[in-house]
Amino acid sequence: FTAFYGDAELKGNSLDADQSLLALEARYAGFENLNLELAYYNTEVKPKSGTKKDNDTIAIAADYTWNKWNFAGGIASIDRSLVSEKDYTEWFLNTGYGIAPNTTVYVEIGDNDLDNTDVGYGVGIKASF
Repeated sequence: FTAFYGDAELKGNSLDADQSLLALEARYAGFENLNLELAYYNTEVKPKSGTKKDNDTIAIAADYTWNKWNFAGGIASIDRSLVSEKDYTEWFLNTGYGIAPNTTVYVEIGDNDLDNTDVGYGVGIKASF
């Protein structure tokens, strides 16, 4: 389990607001080669002038390792408090292949159901030392 709270006072050219984040995450790795995660996030922005914004996100993800392969996917539902901002759902799928110790090549695709957005994708290599 992980719980996190953050609070910031934003200032700048177009920023003048207080922002907070609450994150609660639960992970389960009790099945061989399978990991599950469930999470809840709340972000709140209170501008010095204007309307307060509050977003709630519920997400679920899983990954499975088979030999040198790793497969993962997840989906999240984002509920926005402002009527002018549409609630939406987003998702991702990825796979990685271990080519050497601590080195993985991967490909990922993700999307959401908002208007005027495109499918995102990535291809790369990750190395950790």
